[in-house]
Amino acid sequence: MKRSDYAFPCGGCICNHCANSVETIDNCTGEAKEPCFVCDECRWHDGDTKNPDKWKQECDEYIITEEQAKRNRKKFKIVK
Repeated sequence: MKRSDYAFPCGGCICNHCANSVETIDNCTGEAKEPCFVCDECRWHDGDTKNPDKWKQECDEYIITEEQAKRNRKKFKIVK
């Protein structure tokens, strides 16, 4: 999806559901390996146009939160 398809500017950024992100919206206490502060430097997170665009679709340090993994598992369908 394109960024313009979302209702808010950070929509679709994988940082929203990354356990390493300190700005994640999921409850993931204890799941992080190393804290990530990329959102603090992103123009879309705080609206400061002096900051660069850090909206991400892939990252080497990405760890999906257990909460998001459960949501994704509910979408699976068994096909016979």
